Amino acid sequence: MKIRTCSIKFRKIKSNSDRGQLIKSIDKLLFSIIKKERGGQCEIHNSLLCDSIAPMHILAKGEHPRLRFSRQNIILAGWFCSHYWTHHNADHPKAVYAFQRIRELRGKNYKDELARTEATMPKFNMIYLKTLEMALKKQLET
Repeated sequence: MKIRTCSIKFRKIKSNSDRGQLIKSIDKLLFSIIKKERGGQCEIHNSLLCDSIAPMHILAKGEHPRLRFSRQNIILAGWFCSHYWTHHNADHPKAVYAFQRIRELRGKNYKDELARTEATMPKFNMIYLKTLEMALKKQLET
């Protein structure tokens, strides 16, 4: 009888870069501030009963990185009741409803307004990110 041995290669997990850690820190601070300002409930359904309420970027942060920290581009939404459907099946009735609510909350021309905001936003260099982090920390303290 032959015994098979299995060798598993372990990859060393790379720690986040300083920039990546800073962006994560800013994301958490901004979410805390928005949650405090808006009450921490799903803005799509006006409910605390929605599951896993978290920030949802109206225009995706991957396609619109300069809008990542724009409060007008962020809405609090439950994951499965709203957020999931807008990203994975835009034709689903839950996604259609979410987009209708976004238009009600942000206005009919919200995409144009966000595009204008994006055009004026600077690139996120380390100085900008550190300054933004300090400003958000101070705002959260007050």
